[in-house]
Amino acid sequence: MRARKEKGGPVLASGDFLTDVGHKNADEVRAKFELAHRIRRAIKAAGLTQVQARALTGVPQSNISKIVTGRVSGFSVYKLATIVADLDGAVTIKFKKRPGPRRPAAVRVVSGTRASA
Repeated sequence: MRARKEKGGPVLASGDFLTDVGHKNADEVRAKFELAHRIRRAIKAAGLTQVQARALTGVPQSNISKIVTGRVSGFSVYKLATIVADLDGAVTIKFKKRPGPRRPAAVRVVSGTRASA
């Protein structure tokens, strides 16, 4: 459901900002944002500069800058996960069968018990 404005009233939203603003692949965008956030956290936790992160990942510093500022549209989930692994050393991809009736596919980045979705 996309956000819509009732005539003269408040904007009605679905509760999912990315879907409301028109992202067709909101789950994928959300996963990219979460991975970018993890990259930013890993760089900060290690006390690295973007140039040092470039040396560890092989990703140009200009792309590191884009990623840590949330500009992830030019990067695949796989590429971002690879950068997380290069910096943090831990990425697990898990496939899970959906219970119950068929629902749309979902992509989630999970940390412990918290999921981004």
